[in-house]
Amino acid sequence: MLRPGGFAMTDRGLSACGFAPGDKVLEIGCGEGETLEHMEKVYGLDLTAVDIDLSMVSKAKERGLAAEIRYGDGEFLEGFLSNTFDGVVMECVLSLIHKPQEALHEVWCVLKHGGRLFLSDLYHRDPSARDMEALARRAAADAVRPHEYGDCESDEDVRMVDFFYDGRFYLDPLKRYMRSLGYRILLEEDRTKDLQEYAAEKAMDGEQLCGGFRRPGRTGYFLMAAEKE
Repeated sequence: MLRPGGFAMTDRGLSACGFAPGDKVLEIGCGEGETLEHMEKVYGLDLTAVDIDLSMVSKAKERGLAAEIRYGDGEFLEGFLSNTFDGVVMECVLSLIHKPQEALHEVWCVLKHGGRLFLSDLYHRDPSARDMEALARRAAADAVRPHEYGDCESDEDVRMVDFFYDGRFYLDPLKRYMRSLGYRILLEEDRTKDLQEYAAEKAMDGEQLCGGFRRPGRTGYFLMAAEKE
């Protein structure tokens, strides 16, 4: 699991969201449960967690936490009622979801009014206006493309969006989309230094990072806190 900045970044995001002991918080993509355990023991949150990898769910449960941990996909949160959670945590998870636009909408639905989202992930550093304009045109064309038979029964019909490409986000279009859903951006921080230090540590251990980090010079890392208005 990609976690640049460790618990220091987690603490920064939780602080920006202002969660209090007993708040109901959902973690999407809990992995083996390290962050989940930290949030439960240090912050006293009432936690629920989902992960799409059953082996990760099993490992997280082995920690013996009070948190409810279940199999689930951040793109589909039908198992939760609307206006349920005081907060949602997604640490380097949104970029791994096939339809990040759907996940952001699902999160908005399950958050209470005034509930807050803590998000950290990869982004394009110094993107060219030409690349962004080209993606915007392709996304606009894709949005009106007629559905074909079987689209609803498969993941093949993944529509392009103007804020995500090549495993990384374009921040300005991402924030614009989030505002259109009804989020208010509370905090945005560049944490690229944390990503670079994390990558250097992994390289020393002989490991390679995948996904959007294939181009380290043009890949950044951000932390964001947003509120459901």
